[in-house]
This record gives sequence, C-alpha cells and structure tokens, in this order.
Amino acid sequence: MTTLKIIRTLQVITYLLISSQLLFYLLVLGDALKLVSIENFMEQRKAVDSIILVRYKWLYYSSLLICIAAVIVSARKPISPFFISSAIALICLVVDVLIAVNLNIPINAQFNSYGEGTGLTDWNAIRLQWLDFIRYRGISIAIGMLSLIIGLVWDRS
Repeated sequence: MTTLKIIRTLQVITYLLISSQLLFYLLVLGDALKLVSIENFMEQRKAVDSIILVRYKWLYYSSLLICIAAVIVSARKPISPFFISSAIALICLVVDVLIAVNLNIPINAQFNSYGEGTGLTDWNAIRLQWLDFIRYRGISIAIGMLSLIIGLVWDRS
C-alpha cells in the first residue's frame, strides 16, 4: 500500500510540474507572445529553449516512467479510479510528448536558426503554428492532470 501511495504522489508531483509550464503558456504566455515583435519572441525562445530542454527532458522521462509504473501497478483493478485516471494521464502525456518531439522541437530548431540569412521565412506564421502546438499540448496535459485529480478524489483505497 505504501508503494502505491509513493507512486501516486510522485505521479501527481511530476505531472503537476509539467502541466504548470504548459498551462502557463495556454492561459497567459501564449497570448502575450503573439503581441511582441518577432525579434523579441525569438530572443525569448532562444533563452528559454536551452533551459527547458535540459530541465524538462529529465522531468518528462521521470513522469513517463512513473505514469507507466502507476498503470502497471493499478492494472490489477482495471475499473478502479486509480487505474482509469493513470491510464488517461499516461495517454495525455504521450500525446504531449509526441506533439513536442514531432512538431514543437523541429520548429524550435528553426527558431534557433533565426537571423542566419533566413529573411524570406514567414516567422510570424511559424510562431503562430508553434503556439498552436503548445495550446494542444496544454489541453492534453490539462486533461491528464484533471484525470489524476478526479482519480485521487474518487479513489478511497
């Protein structure tokens, strides 16, 4: 029983840390980044990207492993709120990671090339596309976080 509580606690903590960053983009920063000049946006992206890449990579790996462990451990009771909420959270986290790896990170590479003779590129369109992907990731991770919270509230074991 203690192992389950540790896994659930770690799952919620790691998921919360991931969701806080994405929800901040979803609720506040995304709209603000549409208002700044493309030069300011690029400067901010370059500064933030290197920090997020290092810090969040390990957080994502940890959260994925913990979510997988939670699903495996809770699979003994497949109709329990713990299993259902953990499975939904894992799916949402995988969706987030897939969007990040396949869509946001390649655009980040384009952003990092900004100013190197890329004058014909429509940077504003790329910025809006990047922000759309962040919004989809924020929605996905918010659903996963909400699922974990509901699972905690409904599960009395």
